[in-house]
Amino acid sequence: MRMMILAALGLSAAATGALTQEWTPHQGEGLNAGAQARWPSGAILFARCDAGQLALLTPLAAPIQGDLARVEYGFDDADPVAETWSVSGDGRTVFARNPGRFARALMNASSLSLHVAGEGGPTQRFDLDLSDQAEPLARTLTACGERLEDPSDALPLITGPQWAHRPNASIIRHLYPLEAAAAGRSGVAHAACIARWDGVLEDCRLLSETPRGLGFGEATLAAARHHRLEPAPQQGTDPRRGLVHLSIRWQVG
Repeated sequence: MRMMILAALGLSAAATGALTQEWTPHQGEGLNAGAQARWPSGAILFARCDAGQLALLTPLAAPIQGDLARVEYGFDDADPVAETWSVSGDGRTVFARNPGRFARALMNASSLSLHVAGEGGPTQRFDLDLSDQAEPLARTLTACGERLEDPSDALPLITGPQWAHRPNASIIRHLYPLEAAAAGRSGVAHAACIARWDGVLEDCRLLSETPRGLGFGEATLAAARHHRLEPAPQQGTDPRRGLVHLSIRWQVG
């Protein structure tokens, strides 16, 4: 089961968490578990386990245009990570790419800097102090089958991957979920894979799929076996090069 984490972050273009906030339990209809942290600035981090979906929610002063957002985040003094996250139809919600990795970093860090920007709009910036009192967040991860510690979190994130090989149209048609194809349904799914230095992807895990239950997640994991990164010279003895995110938008026709 995958894990859902949402963060609602104030309406202003910048917000600072003046006080460290503890995680508290959150209950809602249909939730397996939930947790939230609130700051005086109006920022909210909200985690929930709801049939395994992951989202990062940002109420914005102006909606983000397009279906992707540019997100840059950093914990403590570490170098920031830049990613592309999905955006909801109304432009007011962004969906984190890797919920377990992000949530575990929240539990082990003392500060978070998060920047979110869409097409043509201002960058929203949030600098938040984090609490080490995160037991409700840990329970939420556990309820969704997520590990509280994962060795792959130590791997660098490969951004802007250069693909040596990707599945062709014939393979994609073969992998397209039959029920979804018959109904003329499209979908999107996100996965995380460990990339080796030779470009092979392994240990892929499904992060989210929309809509659920039509097979787009399983099809994306099958398609991952047909992806290869451009090889790179191996550094050290560890065959693992890093973690790479893979997103596939499945469309009929």
